[in-house]
Amino acid sequence: MSQRQRHEAAERRRRRIRWAVVAAVVAVLALGGILLFPVSDPEPAVEVSMVEYAFAPTAATAEPGQDLAITNDGAISHSYLIVDLAKGTEVAPGEKGTLTIPDDATAGTYRVICDLPGHVEEGMVGTLEIK
Repeated sequence: MSQRQRHEAAERRRRRIRWAVVAAVVAVLALGGILLFPVSDPEPAVEVSMVEYAFAPTAATAEPGQDLAITNDGAISHSYLIVDLAKGTEVAPGEKGTLTIPDDATAGTYRVICDLPGHVEEGMVGTLEIK
């Protein structure tokens, strides 16, 4: 084997080693990302029940992006309206609805009402604390 052939063979080995090192670094970085920043499960939905003229719980707590699982356990339609966010849903008797807290919702305590006629006057009010 000539000196030139030995030089070319050595260069090919160096290139293979470089690619192997690059591949190993990429693999370690990818695995490190998974270990350092694991994908977490979303927060479970906050359960809210509506009956004639009451929410249960009266005071609920949620986080931005979290779902509220709203069940109407009453005999008539009810709504769950977060007043200052102008976000709500109406749910028929025996049905379920979902309401997602906006990702950009500001932390604080919000008034919640059933905005169907006469329901607030009957006491269907509550609060939702967004953390």
